[in-house]
Amino acid sequence: MEGDKKYHIIAVDDDASIRNVMSYLLTSSGKFTVYMCSTPEEVIDRLTDLVVNEDLKNHYDALITDLRMPRENDGINLAKKVKEMVPKMPIYAISGTSFDLEGKDGDFQGVISKPFDALTLPTTIKEMIDAHYSKKF
Repeated sequence: MEGDKKYHIIAVDDDASIRNVMSYLLTSSGKFTVYMCSTPEEVIDRLTDLVVNEDLKNHYDALITDLRMPRENDGINLAKKVKEMVPKMPIYAISGTSFDLEGKDGDFQGVISKPFDALTLPTTIKEMIDAHYSKKF
């Protein structure tokens, strides 16, 4: 992923204000298109549609998910499901707490702390995605 590539991100957070801020910061940087979801189920539905339809034009470069969301479908369970569906897609966790990922961090390629740093969030995410895709599978 080089040059002026625009990154396609799918992101989920149950907090509308977080979704709005994240979407604004990433899209206004000019480096990202962002598909925001309010529940893990929306992410699974969207990815299922893409996998079933083999829609390669609308793939995502990464998933960004909140860790703590209501119900049993939190970010950790979502990461496990997405890894089964799209094994090579990197998944980044976002959290406003010092959530314990011990034993579960294998599903995540990085953690982004809330509140976001508006000046560095787009660059941080771009660098994490670039680092992931520069590895050999």
